[in-house]
Formats: sequence, C-alpha cells, structure tokens
Amino acid sequence: MITRFKPFGQRAGYAASVPSATHAPLIYVVDDHAAVVELYTIFLEANGYNVRSFTDRVAALTALRTERAKPDLLITDYVGPSLPIEGFIRQCLAAHPELRILMASGCHESDVDFVHPLPDRFIQKPFTAEELRQEVEAALAA
Repeated sequence: MITRFKPFGQRAGYAASVPSATHAPLIYVVDDHAAVVELYTIFLEANGYNVRSFTDRVAALTALRTERAKPDLLITDYVGPSLPIEGFIRQCLAAHPELRILMASGCHESDVDFVHPLPDRFIQKPFTAEELRQEVEAALAA
C-alpha cells in the first residue's frame, strides 16, 4: 500500500484551533459509503474524538450551518454524488472559516484537481489506522 502525506493546502489568516485537554474535538465525517463512515466513526471515537457522521454532503453542510457545536475537523472524500467537492468545501468554509479539512480519497493526489479552496491535508486510500491517526492529529494542529 502506497500512501503519501503532506500538507495539501494552506489557508492564510486563520489560527489553528488547538483543543484543550478537556475538550474532545468534534469531527464531521462525510463519505457516500456508509461502511466507510462507520469505520471512521468507530476508529475516531475509540481515539477520544466526538464524531458526527454523514453519507450526504448536503446533510453535513446543513448541520454545519445550523448546529451550535461547530466541528474542529471535516474528513471528506473527493468523490461524492450530492454536491461537487469544491462547492462543498467553499460552502463549509463560508459557514465556518476556521474549519480544518482532511481529504481522504482513493484518487492519487496528482489526480485531484482543485482551483480553490484547498483542503488542509490529503490522505490516499487505502491507509492504516495509524496513518489516519497521524493525519487527523496533523490536520487538527494545522
């Protein structure tokens, strides 16, 4: 399995939200495959994170806009049928400018074509649990 990690994009002007020891970060997980969402949720909750999971980008965006508790991190796939990824990221950042974004995709990083906005981090599927943990920590610290 080949996996590459590096900062995918940087948005200037926003301070990183570093959670305090008493605050478990809230992570939104969005993937159109329910089994993938379930795996992320099990893993992240076992590692002390609060998770809201979605199989539809429109539902995730609605929650982001309306819910009082804002997520610290959004993990989303590159491909999704309900809303194009660039529009989804743009609208998420409009609703919550400090949101950190980790893109998880089966596409190779060189095949992912973005104009703007860019996610903060990128991880290529398949990846190990340890690789996901490292990327989540890096994204939250960005």
